[in-house]
Amino acid sequence: MREHMGLFRGRTTGNETWITGNLLMYGGYCQIWEQTENGKWNFTVDPDTVGECTGLRDRDGRLIYEGDILRYVMDGGSLSEWCCEVAFGTYNCTCCDGVYGWYLNGDYGDIREFEKEEDAGPFVIVGNIHDNPELMEKPKLEPVPKLDLESLPPVDWLTDLKERFAAAGLKATLVTRKPEGGQHGQTDNQ
Repeated sequence: MREHMGLFRGRTTGNETWITGNLLMYGGYCQIWEQTENGKWNFTVDPDTVGECTGLRDRDGRLIYEGDILRYVMDGGSLSEWCCEVAFGTYNCTCCDGVYGWYLNGDYGDIREFEKEEDAGPFVIVGNIHDNPELMEKPKLEPVPKLDLESLPPVDWLTDLKERFAAAGLKATLVTRKPEGGQHGQTDNQ
């Protein structure tokens, strides 16, 4: 069951700490009212950093908010390189277009539904889009040098393969594909 629906998180102006609570927007102001031991306190927050709680928890039990960046936890517990941002709105998925709700926006353009508790289980929070935008950047790949095939010496791969098998004391039988209108061929090394 989802908990904490209607809970918001935002970064305060001035000291830039993150707080959670009820959201209040009025006359150009954006505040989050946080319940503390001394009562309720209201803090002015940067409206660009406000994100709603999804009501879901990551693998470590932490609440997931809009704007969080998640990494997939692979079998064995290691983290994948694939990052995704938690978002809310209209998105297109594999089954239909114009779906409205929570979704994961992957760093490679992948979009995935993010509505059920099992959707959150294999993920862990690694940051958020406001403090760690670099996590969503695609890695820069080095260009692969072009291979000049003309400069390579010709290789008789079949002879090479047969020689390797013979050196290992193995007998190799090569069955070739049937050519158009021809018969299957078979070659043995002796």
